[in-house]
Amino acid sequence: MSKVKNGSFHIGLDIRTGDEIGRVAFIFTGMVQQIQDLIERVYKGQLREKEAELKAMQAQINPHFLYNTLDSIRWMAVKNKDYEVGEQIEALSDLFRHSLNQGKEATTLREEIDHLRNYLLIQQTRFSDRLSCLIEVDPSALDAEIPKLVLQPLVENAIVHGLEDEPRGGRIEVRAAYANGEIAITVRDNGKGTDALPIRAMLAGDTTGREAFALLNIHERIKLRYGEEYGLEFDSAPGRGTVVVVRIPARETTKEER
Repeated sequence: MSKVKNGSFHIGLDIRTGDEIGRVAFIFTGMVQQIQDLIERVYKGQLREKEAELKAMQAQINPHFLYNTLDSIRWMAVKNKDYEVGEQIEALSDLFRHSLNQGKEATTLREEIDHLRNYLLIQQTRFSDRLSCLIEVDPSALDAEIPKLVLQPLVENAIVHGLEDEPRGGRIEVRAAYANGEIAITVRDNGKGTDALPIRAMLAGDTTGREAFALLNIHERIKLRYGEEYGLEFDSAPGRGTVVVVRIPARETTKEER
């Protein structure tokens, strides 16, 4: 016990009796081992977190440079009165700005929707009348907290996997509202759809398949931040489109978080 008190958890006891002292010694050594395992898990977790922070800082260098470069090109386009190009570059610059978000993981639903509109502006220029979009958000939910980069990857997933190969294109609807103390955000498309069972299994923790990395990434980020009861719900079938519902707690961001 004195060794443990001084921080040494590598101890061993030769327990040969089954009386009260023997049982106490057995419980004590088991407790010490559990404490040591817990310390190692926490330490390793902190190391992984620091490594992730370092990688995130390194990953922001190029986007910052690209953001500033795009802003310069936009002003050149405006100066030459090429307003359509300037509008596209401004939307792309805002996409990078939102992705950086001063290194913060959380944003507001309002900012996430603005980010989505910039993305759709670029995509609709590409698809023209093949892509139609509807965004409806409860105004009272606009200041709610949401992890950044949730909606745009879901819409991108709908375009790439549901609508891109369809000659007639399709429609994407994004709706957000309060529901039972939560914010429910629904992303629906009328594309070709897919078999929902393997993706649901993946979201439920089946590691044998990796059919949708973007969905899994968003799902795990939400669960990690808000708890196991939150995340994504997925519904789809071949020929009838796809519906993804994001469920997060109704929580507003503070001024410090924005």
